[in-house]
Amino acid sequence: MTTESLQAGGPSEDLPVLLSGRCQERKEESLTPGPGTGTWSMTSSNQFQYTFTEEILDSQGTPICYVDVQQQATLSADGSTYTAFGQGMVYAMDGSALAVNPTTTQATRA
Repeated sequence: MTTESLQAGGPSEDLPVLLSGRCQERKEESLTPGPGTGTWSMTSSNQFQYTFTEEILDSQGTPICYVDVQQQATLSADGSTYTAFGQGMVYAMDGSALAVNPTTTQATRA
């Protein structure tokens, strides 16, 4: 089983879905994903799983909550795309659970 590091970050289309509770009270602000890291591993010749943790930052760059994402992915036969599903667990910065939400990803090789 191969395991590699992932670097998370950048715009996230799932961000509004993942926010809830105390984190969602600030949803009218410009919130962005912050630094994150994770791992991935192959589970078969065309499937893999990955996890990452990513901070959610307010408009001043202050972390207000974080998300743990776990997904299972399937690579297309030609290796140009993958689709994944899983869940994102949202936590306050003190570690208290705020929400669990389904997540999906579709990616295409550039």
